[in-house]
Amino acid sequence: MSRDFNAELLADVRQRNDHERGIARLNEYVRQGLEETDQNRDAIIEWLKKNVDGYLSPANVDLAIEKSGNTLSWRTAEVLKTLPDGTQQLPLDKPVPWNASKAQAKDWLARHRETHKYQRASSSFGSKF
Repeated sequence: MSRDFNAELLADVRQRNDHERGIARLNEYVRQGLEETDQNRDAIIEWLKKNVDGYLSPANVDLAIEKSGNTLSWRTAEVLKTLPDGTQQLPLDKPVPWNASKAQAKDWLARHRETHKYQRASSSFGSKF
């Protein structure tokens, strides 16, 4: 009886460890450009459920990404141009560094505003009381 309990405990510990490492592997894919969307999440979960009984591990995540490749959406790499003052554009996914040139900061702000349109919520601090 003690052996059965130890075997179950060991299997549980392995499964939890695999699960944590599987989540870490998914986060690596996100850092590499996998978009965090409901469609991507559902496609990966569906593949895991169908093929490996939902068992989350780094190897299974790699297989799910490989086999679901065409249905997953990925971020495209941003092409950074050279500005008139000779400096390079700053990437939009990071804040403007303190040592950025004036041209870089202006360009970053203009591109950021273009991609993140400001929308004022209705009934928010208007001029009428």
